[in-house]
Amino acid sequence: MTMPPFVTSKPIYETIAYSPGLKDTTDLEAATKTITATEEATGTGNADYSAALTLTAPSDTRMAIKRIATRLSVTIDSDDGTHDLKCRVYVDEQDANHMLFDLSYTSTGNQLSVQDCLTGTKETIFNLLKDGNAHTFYFFFWSPGEHAPVISVCQLWEAVGSSSITWGIVEALRITHTGFLQVSGYFQRTGSGNGTIAIVPEVSGGTSIGHRVISTTSVATMISSTPIQLVGKTDIGLLFGGSVATDINWIETIHVTLRSN
Repeated sequence: MTMPPFVTSKPIYETIAYSPGLKDTTDLEAATKTITATEEATGTGNADYSAALTLTAPSDTRMAIKRIATRLSVTIDSDDGTHDLKCRVYVDEQDANHMLFDLSYTSTGNQLSVQDCLTGTKETIFNLLKDGNAHTFYFFFWSPGEHAPVISVCQLWEAVGSSSITWGIVEALRITHTGFLQVSGYFQRTGSGNGTIAIVPEVSGGTSIGHRVISTTSVATMISSTPIQLVGKTDIGLLFGGSVATDINWIETIHVTLRSN
């Protein structure tokens, strides 16, 4: 009796590349600006500054953005000692759901603020910024007591990453796959501290089932994991954290090699 030939399937290898990088308005104030408004202006056309940024979305549905970090820098050169400068930053529309920052400044000098956007926190903005399209940031300043503060810097950054200093629960990017995979990438921080990056296997829904595959701390770092075998449909989370509360740690570029049978 002739036995049928034994057939084995060849594994399929793929590479997903994603390079969201850091998006930067640059300094929107070319010189100095005296804030004469005593209340927030109405209408995006009356904003003190505006700038459009585009954060690239992943091209493969197996890769999903889970968190976007934003950072705002404002330098207040002078006021009359009252310290009542207010600032609000909106994305696309001037309403509560589109408000990214709502700040009151109590001193002069460079002021740094951070805000992460994710499901459940600034969710309307998160859904906008992760869609791969251009979105406009509108900056409003006013001094309720008419104290005429002077500012010389207004700059905002956004990236796929986190401003958190509790890195162990902060996921910025998720990869879903069945089989083997290997992750490599280049990660950076904006600020003065150090960042921690970890690659952690998770089951769908975000519950960790494994250890940190790799974790490192530096200003900017290239990492590469050992091959990871995933049994069943499993998520890999990229977790970020930092050492300074006004820093953001973010993805410059990531490459994921996938093997499936």
